Amino acid sequence: MVVKESDFWFAYKKFGWGWGFPVTWQGWLFYFVWTSILLPIVWYLQSADKILFLILFITLMAGVLIITYLLKGERKHFD
Repeated sequence: MVVKESDFWFAYKKFGWGWGFPVTWQGWLFYFVWTSILLPIVWYLQSADKILFLILFITLMAGVLIITYLLKGERKHFD
């Protein structure tokens, strides 16, 4: 399968490890929706002293973020 450069939502960072900020509107929309889900639920779980659910939820959301980076992020170029 050939992946075009424009299919990437997140560019790989030039220095360091991982992906940087989004390079398409789809990437920015993902960040907005992901943050809109994460922040209020974390705030609620933290204030309700539900630490186990908080840890599980943050782990789940981190997994969603990493999977999205792997699927829609640019591959590392070894120049």
